[in-house]
Amino acid sequence: MNAPLEPGGAPKPLDQRLSWEDWCSGLRAKPALQTKRDESWKYTRTRLFEWSADTPPTSLRPVIQVPKRRSGWRALSFRQAFQKAPDLLLPWVGQVARASGRVLSEWNTQAFEDGLLLEIPDGLVVHEPIEIVLSTRNPTDPACRSETGARHLFPRVLIHLGKGSQASVIERHRWGFEPRPDRSAPPGSQPQRVNTVTEILLAPDAALTHYLEQTGDGNTQAASLSAIRLGPDSHYTGYAFDASTALLRHEHHVVLSGPGSEARLEGLTLAGRGEHHDRQTWIVHACPGTSSHQCFHSIVAGQGMSIYGGQVHMKHGASGCEATQKNHHLLLDPTAQSRSRPSLEIAVDDVRCSHGSTSGALDPDSLFYLRSRGLAETQARHLLTLAFAGGFLEKLPPGALKTAWQEAVSRILPGME
Repeated sequence: MNAPLEPGGAPKPLDQRLSWEDWCSGLRAKPALQTKRDESWKYTRTRLFEWSADTPPTSLRPVIQVPKRRSGWRALSFRQAFQKAPDLLLPWVGQVARASGRVLSEWNTQAFEDGLLLEIPDGLVVHEPIEIVLSTRNPTDPACRSETGARHLFPRVLIHLGKGSQASVIERHRWGFEPRPDRSAPPGSQPQRVNTVTEILLAPDAALTHYLEQTGDGNTQAASLSAIRLGPDSHYTGYAFDASTALLRHEHHVVLSGPGSEARLEGLTLAGRGEHHDRQTWIVHACPGTSSHQCFHSIVAGQGMSIYGGQVHMKHGASGCEATQKNHHLLLDPTAQSRSRPSLEIAVDDVRCSHGSTSGALDPDSLFYLRSRGLAETQARHLLTLAFAGGFLEKLPPGALKTAWQEAVSRILPGME
């Protein structure tokens, strides 16, 4: 797996004389990366997302619903932030998701037209969740049609939590239109290729709970990155729920760059019939006393594919660290497939690391038990599948989002079984 992040890293010097166009040109004036073999892309085709500045102008700006301003925190478009808060934007864009280490980040940097900056200042505790929605235009919009083929979208988000602040952020990716019974795209709409980059910076003692929901339709191929850098004693908890997208790949790149920092990742993927879902994690323990915990569940229907690849790197000097990786695939049909590639790279003694992976069908003994109690096979299978999904859902904090995700799972599963 490529290493797009490095621990630490000071912000770039701020040049007050820059114009918006000059700043964008500076970001995009880097030498182009050469695509090369990357084992983390073994089962997903990078070329689906290929883009260059020479590509015909078929880019489609995504719709970004900016949260309403609440007391104490700010949500600004990049263009607004360039004028009102350049010190929070210019030094940090591209510092967490480095284009020099990941070709999709480079393509996003070359092509994004605007983005969203969310700032939680020092010491502020935000009690209500902040919701960010990235979505597609209505299919009747003329911008959704093109004679040149697929439309490319390049959303960009920067989230900055100040020292001692706390917040919950719901990030929704809705790459599709109104659901259709067969999950196909509306007639006449063009294929969508989505390349999203979200950068998250946590200052010392900050705590972020990050919910990521990704849905689409049969006309969408989406690749996204959540790149997080944690300062000393900061905490990141990420919950991810993916469903109903023809092809979906998500990467979590996390650098624990301060002593005492902690990251916890939990996720559930519902890969429907013929869908392809790929989840990759890359976590660097750069300082002593850091910890990371991962647990991902996936449910895969017939002819679907679910992939998990995870790399944990314990760097020199990162003693007293702890890391766990778990992933579980439930295959609902003999034609469903899964792949798991957890790995550990340890360059220091005095650490605790573990990983485990399971993949298989529903337990026949459990099915027999439920059938013997009078349940039909369909009912028994559904209950066991719901119980498997509950391994993720029960970890969610109580609230409206937990209820919504439980309802979504109950609605989607019958169509997968």
